[in-house]
Amino acid sequence: MKQLLDLWSGQTGLAGTAGNLTFLAIVVWSFVWKGLALWRAAHEESRWWFVILLVVNTLGILEIFYLFFFSKRARAGGSPFDIHKKDGAGDDGSASQGGKLHG
Repeated sequence: MKQLLDLWSGQTGLAGTAGNLTFLAIVVWSFVWKGLALWRAAHEESRWWFVILLVVNTLGILEIFYLFFFSKRARAGGSPFDIHKKDGAGDDGSASQGGKLHG
């Protein structure tokens, strides 16, 4: 039992280092997907998705589903990684507000 506790606490040398690297990789993975999904939700003015993605931590799983299946761009067949609107038009075909926030 002590060996299991030592492994968990990172006191076993190489196993502790591997655990730390695994933890760091999970944090970076989650941060990247959460950032992309929050950017897309804010850009598409999807307030409910933004709040859900901000509060719920699913190690990137919910964020990936949002980007690839539920976002407006994904439903329209666009790339989930293209974060810029094309030719200054909004998703509904209206002209861009020049960076102004919508109410």
